[in-house]
Parts: sequence; C-alpha cells; structure tokens
Amino acid sequence: MSDAELVGRVRDGTLDFAELVREYQPQVYRWLFVKVRNAAEAEELTERVLVQLYEQLKVFNPERGSFYAWLRSIVHNAAVSALRKRRSAPRSLDLMPEAEVPSVAGPEEIFAARVRRARLYKALRRLSPLERGAILGFHVRNLPLKEVAAEIGCCERSVRNHILPGVQNSLHYRAA
Repeated sequence: MSDAELVGRVRDGTLDFAELVREYQPQVYRWLFVKVRNAAEAEELTERVLVQLYEQLKVFNPERGSFYAWLRSIVHNAAVSALRKRRSAPRSLDLMPEAEVPSVAGPEEIFAARVRRARLYKALRRLSPLERGAILGFHVRNLPLKEVAAEIGCCERSVRNHILPGVQNSLHYRAA
C-alpha cells in the first residue's frame, strides 16, 4: 500500500492510526537520532512527532507533495527545535575554554551587526519563496540538495541549476 493510500485510509477511518505509527515510528526515530545523537532525546522527540502527526494529519495535502517529504519536514523541525533549546541552555563561563568565552561587543560592533542583519533580511525578502527556502535550507541549515528539493517541492536538478546557480562551485558540493 502506498503512503497516500495509507494516509487516506487513516483519514477516512478505515484504518487505525496505530498502523501508521507502526509503519513510520522506527524511521522517525532513526531520523531524529541521526540529528540529535542522543537515544533518550530521540525517543522523546519521536513521541512528540507522532502526536503532532496525529494532530496535523487532516491538513496533509497530497497534491502539494509526498507524505514522506511532509513527515520528514515535521521531523526536521522537531530536531532543529530540540537542538536550539540545547544550544540556548546557559553555560558557565568558568567551565568554557578561553577561546570560547564571548567577548563584550561595543556599541559600534552592535550597530554594525544590526545593519548587516537588516540588509540580509531585506535581501531575503526580495527573493521568491522557492529561492528563499532553497538558500536557507542549503546554506543556513546545511541540508543536502535532495532534502532542500523535497522541502520546497521541486526536483533536485531545479534546485541545483535554477534556484541555486553556482552551487557546484561554492564551497563544497554536498551530494545527497
């Protein structure tokens, strides 16, 4: 049975949601473990993702993309949120190596950083949603082209050749 058929049967009530869980839980756990590198955290996040899947299954639209890509984006967002929380946890300055201790920026540095950020946001707003999604996915979140293509709903070749021209020459081309 295809993903679309499975989801359709769960949505119309002819198949229990538990079947969908049995089908995808191991894969969701693996995806999360690869991202967070912690078994307990991956298990907790897997439960959260499956609850979120249950709550949002009614808004899944197979015309906009595959169930696999949609589920993968939910998993990715859960992992990113968990990693952000992990990074934002306060660390003791006494325990940090000297090279990692943050320096105190003066007013000039703070102003310059705000100007750079404003220019960046202005430039990003001028891009189409596809271009913005591709740039943020590939250059900011360091996703492989295959995942960027799945997220923005186009093929990998389009991302590489049209949306992110020159990506093969920039830094290192990351094949999926």
